[in-house]
Amino acid sequence: MLPRYNKVITEPLAKMGFAEQQYKMGLYYYNDFIYSFTEGCEKKGQVGLEKAIYWWEKAATKGHQKAVEELKVAKNPEDNPQRFL
Repeated sequence: MLPRYNKVITEPLAKMGFAEQQYKMGLYYYNDFIYSFTEGCEKKGQVGLEKAIYWWEKAATKGHQKAVEELKVAKNPEDNPQRFL
């Protein structure tokens, strides 16, 4: 899991267009999505998933392969249900 303090460093680099940092921002928000659902905060979790997809799409357009793979799972969870457990 990407520690919260790393967001301070990672987010500006992601906004500058660095694909690896965009991918990591997606992980940050995806982990927030998972945590929110385990805590019963479904609405907050949905926002986290939307932000994760946003960052992964940015990284994927730059050819970041892991971001492409994460997008496939995030957009089609029924194809990989164990990922959401």
